[in-house]
Amino acid sequence: MGYPQVGRSWNIFVYEVDISDGTMYLRPSFSNSTVVVQLKLGGFKQVYYLPVDEKGQTSFQYLSEYSDIAFQASRGELLSQKVIISRHYVSPEVVNNLSAFNVFMSIVSVLVGGLTFHYGKLGKLVKATSLLTLSLFAFVTLFSLYAKYFQETT
Repeated sequence: MGYPQVGRSWNIFVYEVDISDGTMYLRPSFSNSTVVVQLKLGGFKQVYYLPVDEKGQTSFQYLSEYSDIAFQASRGELLSQKVIISRHYVSPEVVNNLSAFNVFMSIVSVLVGGLTFHYGKLGKLVKATSLLTLSLFAFVTLFSLYAKYFQETT
């Protein structure tokens, strides 16, 4: 699962499952087995058919321009489940800019809510909206920081 380094290959092992007496046995599938690889390359869908060797193995080289890659083994009418590997990134600059904007808007929301507190019904409405917005910004900020620093992802 996951992506190998650019230029390296996935080593794909295709097995047939036999269940006998409550025990599951895996044996390499090689007779007439194929692995179908579907991927996006520059916005276009590409399909590759990889034959499986006598050990039930094949490989597929990963290139950096590939995205949304799916593997599925087949033998005759039998199909495996499709394994889909997808990776989409948002640049760290975009995440940092959105986080800074989020903090700025939180401060503005608190100031506007505080300034309009004494202005009757409109002030109460603005205060309620301001508190709701502040809560939302606080949640987004905390979730962003958690994802960025504790999950090692943006």
